[in-house]
Amino acid sequence: MLPRPVSIFDSSFPTSSIGAPPPMGKGSGQVYLVTTSMKVGSKNVGPALLLVKETNHNDSWGPPGGQTDATDHSVMFAALREFNEEVGADWTMLANSIGKMTLLRLKNQPSKNEGWVILVETDAQTAENALFGQDRSNWNLSKRMKTKLSQETGGYAFVALSEIVNADPNSGAFKIGPNAVKLRYPKFTRDAAQLLQKLF
Repeated sequence: MLPRPVSIFDSSFPTSSIGAPPPMGKGSGQVYLVTTSMKVGSKNVGPALLLVKETNHNDSWGPPGGQTDATDHSVMFAALREFNEEVGADWTMLANSIGKMTLLRLKNQPSKNEGWVILVETDAQTAENALFGQDRSNWNLSKRMKTKLSQETGGYAFVALSEIVNADPNSGAFKIGPNAVKLRYPKFTRDAAQLLQKLF
């Protein structure tokens, strides 16, 4: 059973208690897959977030997610389903491979549009290998950014949370390594990254 849906603001975080997700309803959800660290060369750049390149939206970048459909019990389930569809990998691969993982709601209350966090207490490389079921340690950044994951996504990258927080608030411009890119939803993704930084 999934962990009880909690907020990063809950005094009980992290929690081992369980309970039901919010009820079914139309909306949209995003999944913020966050690792506790990421190495770039020999340097640890701190916590990192998985972003995907959205080919249907001018190759802008953002967390996996989308709208609920008739099969979704809740926005949370829609977010996790969309994650699997857009990333082309099952998030439970992480749950089965990584020793410590927490699923939690980004904000305090259930709503029609929710961000959900999968926090894995490991580095980005280990999480990537577990998620895709193969060792991608030798892949360079360019290869990741050009790897088609699904019909909707044409690349992926783990990005330091600090890079997203410092993205341009209007255009969403930021960098993935030396590459100049843009966030699809600058305000929402930057706000989420700021909240996520409070976990560390």
